[in-house]
Amino acid sequence: MHTKSPNTSANTSMAVIASDMSAVDQEIVQRLGSEVPLIGQVSRYIIAAGGKRLRPALLLLTSGALGFSGAQRIGLAAVVEFIHTATLLHDDVVDDSALRRGNATANETFGNPARGGCAGWRFFVLAGFSNDGRGGRHAGHAGAG
Repeated sequence: MHTKSPNTSANTSMAVIASDMSAVDQEIVQRLGSEVPLIGQVSRYIIAAGGKRLRPALLLLTSGALGFSGAQRIGLAAVVEFIHTATLLHDDVVDDSALRRGNATANETFGNPARGGCAGWRFFVLAGFSNDGRGGRHAGHAGAG
């Protein structure tokens, strides 16, 4: 009996959502802008560090398995990645970590201003995901200052 190796199954699953993952990456890049220059710099630095993007992939795969193909799945997958990234930044600040995945952490690279301006929830809000798509802002925006 021949079975697929786990790596082959994972590659097949990722191939199914490759175009959606590309759209998620584009959504992330689009949302990295900020009126606060340091926020934009730190955001781009953290996202450029890469990662597996496992959480957005799981959201997209689950959406497909449930038969949902609405455009909202792309934005939601990007939100999931930003929340995950915010938790990593928060962990690095709390642990005073100098390295993540062999690279200098954002707080190591940008210093105290990055810690105060981007930690945890603030990173998520200031990265633009509180935008309701109509130009308005939702909960969290008022707390970002």
